[in-house]
Amino acid sequence: MTDAFLPVDAVLWSVAAGLLALALWLSRGGGPGWDPASFFGATLSALFGPGKLPLTGGPVPKEGFEGTPDELAAVDDPQTRLGPGCGWKEIAAWAEPVPATVSRRLEGVRLVWFEAPPVHIEGMEPVVLDSVDMAALLPLLGRPDLRLVVAAHQRADAVLRLLHDAPGVRDRLRAVLLVAPTLDASWLAQHFTHLAYDVEVAREVPFFTLRAGEGAEGQRLPDPPTPPTGRRAVAVADLGVLPADLLRDPRVGRALLVLCAALG
Repeated sequence: MTDAFLPVDAVLWSVAAGLLALALWLSRGGGPGWDPASFFGATLSALFGPGKLPLTGGPVPKEGFEGTPDELAAVDDPQTRLGPGCGWKEIAAWAEPVPATVSRRLEGVRLVWFEAPPVHIEGMEPVVLDSVDMAALLPLLGRPDLRLVVAAHQRADAVLRLLHDAPGVRDRLRAVLLVAPTLDASWLAQHFTHLAYDVEVAREVPFFTLRAGEGAEGQRLPDPPTPPTGRRAVAVADLGVLPADLLRDPRVGRALLVLCAALG
């Protein structure tokens, strides 16, 4: 009898640890705790093809998933979010019923930019406002059923301040999308809290960052701690880092479109 750690034990332990890590990683997207960042990465992987994912710094490997329907379905089956017939194969080919389903799910959702959009989200024609103020935004709030995806780039700080001071706008949010944003870390540390961004109906509003180019590390939103009440109002999700020259790639826009549709 010996306490020596045999080579075969080391191999078995390595395999077991690897399987456990894989199971935990896959559970981020496939289980009840749906991970929109993993879903976005899988969608990009399907659209760009095996081994061609340009995303780094996200919750998926740098080379992406292989892009096969079986592997991607293990991460998250899009049909559970979008409906029958909207699998990875159809998303990769951008074939029906995907465009029609996405369009239907985004009825009553308006994409609002407060500057010239750095990314084109095919299928969501944006409203582009010249200034970040309530006077410019109020005309869009006439329909009580209308929901907003508010997006920003270099004006991200101003948009976050506007949302901080406008609970009526926050109540209408489907999501917030910040693309390669310019962020004031000190202001966010003090003001970006669940209490300050609370909404009328108890829910978490997704705040996405899609980082790009130089300074990508400073483009992250902080994840505010849960308050003593336990009521969380924001769900921060970093979608990863893209090369800046790919922001206008239509496949990136399609992946963002699918992500917005999957939220509903």
